[in-house]
Amino acid sequence: MSEKSANGDAGAVIQDQQMKETAAYLMRGRAFADLTVEDLEQRWVEAFRAFTAAGRPVDTDFDDVRAEYALRELELPMEKLAAEWRAFLAKIEAVEIPGRKDPH
Repeated sequence: MSEKSANGDAGAVIQDQQMKETAAYLMRGRAFADLTVEDLEQRWVEAFRAFTAAGRPVDTDFDDVRAEYALRELELPMEKLAAEWRAFLAKIEAVEIPGRKDPH
């Protein structure tokens, strides 16, 4: 399997998972529908920081806020989390996976 094909497959899996999470969010009643964009942004920052600290979502807020952004067709405000995002990516890159090519 080529690297491009593997990336496409991974992207399809991620997209499928996000669709399932959005459907689950809708089934739970779309709790963040009435938030302003500013309040939604604050919830995203809090949920993302909790996620990176724990290494996994600690509650449904991470997925639910991301789903609300998708439903509103808004981009996640990752610029607010640049330092946290870089640190999280560094943690991921530091994990040794057999067979993974060294990106450096």
